[in-house]
Amino acid sequence: MPTYEYERQRCKHRFERFQRISAEPIKVCPNCGGSAERLVSGGVARGRCAS
Repeated sequence: MPTYEYERQRCKHRFERFQRISAEPIKVCPNCGGSAERLVSGGVARGRCAS
């Protein structure tokens, strides 16, 4: 399951949640109860490094 990062602009609270890809995004900030937005974040690259 991927980890999604959310933020509430007004109170600047950021939080992460493990959710299924098919799950609806969280819309409420757990800190202040206002509307939260899911952020776009980079993925993790796995592989071997050439040294």
